[in-house]
Amino acid sequence: MKSLIITAHPSAEGFTHQIARAYKKAKGQTGGTADIINLYSKKWQQPFLSFQDHAHFSDWPKTKTLENFQAKIKAADELVFCFPVWWFGAPAILKNFLDVNLTAHFAYYYDQHGRPHGLLKGKTAKIFVTAGGPAWMYLIKIEPLAKDLTAALQFCGIKTVQKLICGNREEATHQSEQAFLDKVINSAGK
Repeated sequence: MKSLIITAHPSAEGFTHQIARAYKKAKGQTGGTADIINLYSKKWQQPFLSFQDHAHFSDWPKTKTLENFQAKIKAADELVFCFPVWWFGAPAILKNFLDVNLTAHFAYYYDQHGRPHGLLKGKTAKIFVTAGGPAWMYLIKIEPLAKDLTAALQFCGIKTVQKLICGNREEATHQSEQAFLDKVINSAGK
């Protein structure tokens, strides 16, 4: 199984990236492969989507980064998203990743009756989130976040199969971090 891990946190040494690296290592130990895309890395940064009107939307430049991301998405069996919750939402850079890369005729299309059809069927997604507050609070408040991301993925034919939240980051201990990483590692084998 080929996994594409997408991280959205500016600190490459933070816990979000530890989650991504742990998942990648565990995936390799189960016979799979995984690539990590750090959306904050200069190598992968994309300008935020902008256009004057809908007629100019299709003029958005088809960059090498866009082509590379779409090739990686197409080749992956699963997408794994690792990011912090900021103000009850994902970082804007992750939303931009979806806006720019999950384009019409790559990720979805509308048929002659106006019905949408996902073009990325057969792929799955996992969502690993870190949060400053207690996990139970985000279980109540994260559903809108998870619904937005899950809905966007589902629209493209991708089924979300798991969501995990690591809360209380300000009070995290090595033991609590390892317990969460163990859940992530276990998830890589499924």
